[in-house]
Amino acid sequence: MADWADLPESLLIEIAERVGLYDDFKSIDGVCRKWRAARRQARYGGSLPQVPWLMLAEDDDHEGGPPSITCRFYCLSTGMVHRMELPLAVGNKRCYSSHGWLMTISRDLTMSLLNPFSGLQIQLPDKTSLSAYQGFMGNAGFTLFIEKFALSSSPSQPQNYWVMIVYGASATLACWRPGDDSWTKVGTQKFDAGGFSDISYYKGEFYAVAHTGQIVACAFDASKQVVNVRLVANLKREFVGLIDKIYLVESDGRLLVVKRGIREDNVDCKSTAFWVLELDVIRGGAREVKDLGSRSLFLGDNSSMSIEASRRYGCRANCVYYTDDCFADYWPRVITGGKDMGIFDLLDGSVEPLYAGGESLSKFTPPMWVEPRC
Repeated sequence: MADWADLPESLLIEIAERVGLYDDFKSIDGVCRKWRAARRQARYGGSLPQVPWLMLAEDDDHEGGPPSITCRFYCLSTGMVHRMELPLAVGNKRCYSSHGWLMTISRDLTMSLLNPFSGLQIQLPDKTSLSAYQGFMGNAGFTLFIEKFALSSSPSQPQNYWVMIVYGASATLACWRPGDDSWTKVGTQKFDAGGFSDISYYKGEFYAVAHTGQIVACAFDASKQVVNVRLVANLKREFVGLIDKIYLVESDGRLLVVKRGIREDNVDCKSTAFWVLELDVIRGGAREVKDLGSRSLFLGDNSSMSIEASRRYGCRANCVYYTDDCFADYWPRVITGGKDMGIFDLLDGSVEPLYAGGESLSKFTPPMWVEPRC
């Protein structure tokens, strides 16, 4: 019988690059030393829909604790926790995720993009091109400077991409593209939209939803170096609650608006229910969606995402997989997030636990979803 370890290295690399799921791609390391070496030379293609991994809190996430360079990722498909050495994403840093990349923020508001699966890093412009940043530096303030981060596409691909953020006390929009020396602030004052809560890239434009229910679309005019903004819709007042959270997520070619009902007490925020609308980006209307078909949604401190659900890969259709992103609401009463996580069934309203490995709490980066992409 042939020895698997005797296969040519070129063939092993090709096998690794044909693997559809990142979980299987990673598991190649367990075959033998030669297979592991070949896997590390391969470029992961990801031909199948990727179930997001849950990035857990740091092992030693407290002041004065021993330094840690390890991040833990929980895989829904296998139930396993993967440990990865990521010194650039730990050590009292605030992180967000989009398209498999992390945006990391340090105490001095130094910001960068990091791919945790490939190790690639991209430096983002200095904070000084963003207004009113001084009050957020140091202590816990740096964790509140960015409310949301989204990419137009993965920076791993040889194509143009955009970064958009919601930042500052006024939850303002700003964007950046490779080659620019500074952030470009997006003017939305004429819409009287107030602060924004979520952003999503959909069919060539960034869409942003305000806390008050206005939805705007932002498109960059390369010839004039400006961002054109148009009002798309005004959500009905009864849909927008004072402490509820609103998300935008592309799902199977549609742009969905998701409302997360929240109950707040003196210590915790607790999600109570989720409601979904489909947005008509042309006419500005919205209709209720009670059945997502075979899709499931993933919400939190990540770019909101939707995937084709499959029990084989550990996720169920018509469910919202949510993590705790009420960080600003806890502070300064309690500066630890990560308690409000679960799986909400849109059909029957039931809630199940998301992670059975015990509490995963953080005062810097609570658990969030990250797509496994190289």
